[in-house]
Parts: sequence; C-alpha cells; structure tokens
Amino acid sequence: MKKLFKTVATTFLMLGLVACSNNEEVSKNDGVKIGMVTDAGTIDDKSFNQGTWDGIVKYNNDNPDSEIQYIQPSGETTQDYLEAIDNLALTGTEVIVLPGFKFEEALGEAQEQYPDITFVAIDAEPHEVKENTISIFFSEQQASFLTGIASALETKTNKVGFLGGMEVPAVQKLGWGFVAGVAYANANLGTNAEVIDYLYQGTFTD
Repeated sequence: MKKLFKTVATTFLMLGLVACSNNEEVSKNDGVKIGMVTDAGTIDDKSFNQGTWDGIVKYNNDNPDSEIQYIQPSGETTQDYLEAIDNLALTGTEVIVLPGFKFEEALGEAQEQYPDITFVAIDAEPHEVKENTISIFFSEQQASFLTGIASALETKTNKVGFLGGMEVPAVQKLGWGFVAGVAYANANLGTNAEVIDYLYQGTFTD
C-alpha cells in the first residue's frame, strides 16, 4: 500500500512539476528552484510528506539543473505555513509544493502575495484558485479498494478494521474504498470478511 501510494504521488507530482517547468512565467528551461513545506509529520513519514518529497527528488534527478529544498514549519497553523512559504520565497524559489488540506487558507493568501511563484497544492484548493496555482487531487478510494480486497483475502479471523487519521475528504475516501474492497472480495472472491471497526483517530500524529 505504501509503495502504491508513493508511486501514485510521485507520478502526479512530477506531472505537476513538468507543467510548471513548461510555464514561461516560471522557468525558461531547466534550473527551476522547487521548495516544499511539509504538512503534519516529517519528511520520512512513509506517507504524504515522503511521497511528495520523493516526487520532487525524482524530478530533480531527471532535471539535474533544478534545485530543491524543503522546510518543516514550526507548527500547523496558517501563520506557521505562511512563514515557511515566506522563507522559501526569500531564497528565490519558483515552485512551492504544499501537500495537504491544511494549506488551503495559507495558499489563498500566498498565491496573491507571490504571483510570480507557482504553487502546487495536493488535496488542497483555496476558495479562489489563481492562475499561479495547480491543485492536484487523488482518487484515494481506488488504492484503498485494493487494500480492502487484500485484507479480506489475508485475514485469518474474518475480522478487519479501518483506522483513519482526521475525518477529512481524502481520508473518508480511503475508508469508503476499503469497505467497498472488502465487500467486493466477499461477493466475488469467496471471502467472508467483516469490517468490525471503522474509526477516525482525529490526528495524523498519534
């Protein structure tokens, strides 16, 4: 599941960065400076931050004249995110990647404050999307559908469960896909699994 997520995240992010590097307002050719602000967690969280950063690193490997860096903000408030964006802007960053719905408010302000910077938002979309913003959304339910099937096939007790982080659209889609995958396996693959727990933790850090 982690490998599948990272592959999808890397692919989508590279498409977004290629689109940015083809934009004359961002870069005439190679050499684009890309920055990332991490969401809750760390750069090696084996999830959203790491998958996003892996995509940036892959782009950098394919375009060695580009420059990349990331900043982990001091907190998770809009002001914390804006300060991190400001720090990247001060270094001449041309593309800033923001992974996560928590960036929506900060992005709404930053895209106006820095019209010459291209923002790539993942699972986030400000109230008004400016021309310098690209919002990327995933079909998370497709990956978790496969996880539901795999869980139904592998369980020894016929009891499975879903534990999400915060109850936000992206995580909700993961839960719905998981339940649908279990139901599909029961209907088509001879399994008899039951989702006995379906919970949200309310955080991405615990």
